[in-house]
Amino acid sequence: MYPAFPSLTFPNHWTMVTGLHPESHGIVANDFYDPVLKQRFQHWNTSSSTNPHWWQVADPIWKTCSHFNRLTASVMWPGSEAVAPTYLYPFDSTKTPSEIMDLTLELIDMPYKVRPQFISVHVSQADSVGHGSGPDSDDIKSTVQMIDQAIGQLMDGIKQRHVEEHAHIIVVSDHGMARTDKYIYYDDILSSKSLSFLRHREGWPLLDLRPNDDAPADAIQQIYNEMATYLDHHPKDAHYKVYLKEDVPPHYHYRNNERIAPIVTIPDTGYAFLNHNTTDPSSGITQQPKGMHGYDILDPDMLAIFMAKGPKVDRWFPPTSTDAPRNRRLVPFHNVEVYEFLTELMNIDANPNNGTLNGKLVLKQDS
Repeated sequence: MYPAFPSLTFPNHWTMVTGLHPESHGIVANDFYDPVLKQRFQHWNTSSSTNPHWWQVADPIWKTCSHFNRLTASVMWPGSEAVAPTYLYPFDSTKTPSEIMDLTLELIDMPYKVRPQFISVHVSQADSVGHGSGPDSDDIKSTVQMIDQAIGQLMDGIKQRHVEEHAHIIVVSDHGMARTDKYIYYDDILSSKSLSFLRHREGWPLLDLRPNDDAPADAIQQIYNEMATYLDHHPKDAHYKVYLKEDVPPHYHYRNNERIAPIVTIPDTGYAFLNHNTTDPSSGITQQPKGMHGYDILDPDMLAIFMAKGPKVDRWFPPTSTDAPRNRRLVPFHNVEVYEFLTELMNIDANPNNGTLNGKLVLKQDS
């Protein structure tokens, strides 16, 4: 599955549950500035990440469900504390994957009339360990094994409760992870005059640049020209692409929102932008990570996971043979399609969205 751009946590979690590109739902990065609100969104700052005014543009799947009298729950899903489902478990970094599955099974154990019919669950350990240790480390391998065991715990719990013939389980990731160990120092590229015009960088690890309100009218063009000129003069060594917002390639769907900075700079996979004075606190990470995401959504290291199981899945995607009933692979698709796939499973009408498949994912012919 292809993530939405940028391939970051908060934009992608919200895309999967709204069916909208980040430029449409407004959560355009993990950190960004809103020139209308004149406020900064920071995913690690609960005063902004749980404030409803950042999330008002789009209804997530649990709000869609509520219009059809379906009860819902979210276990630590980004955005759920701002736009709440029927039952909410706020984010708690101390919860292990096994404990998170225990919470999920507690919801399934609720009496029928008050039991949620849709539950979204976020397990964050793979992301945090991938940042800290890198995507090819022993730590991430053991973490993935731990999460796999927790999913097995959930599947066993559903079977023990005799609801496996009625439950649909969808396993997704919001993005991939790449080893990040090469750096681009943007204060070596921009002049001191241009640097003085800038607000705090946005979109980390992208270098999304926005001038201060009192910067001269030509500041955007000056900053862009310096980034572009350096790229022209160092085509093999620059390791980034830079665009004025209106020129960002269409497949990114990253132009049409005031929250997107006027200059969008995308590092090559494995590279990160820094300056010589400090590591950038925009990341919410106290030291430079060994693994990172946010890069081009078509890069193989950024690709996400999609797996589905349940009675409707078996009807829609029948096994190709009795010998390999589980060997069914989908044609790769963009995660903007997940929302309407969920509404099809729930047998409810979807809100207008950016998906193009109407919830009908396509099986690969050679599966």
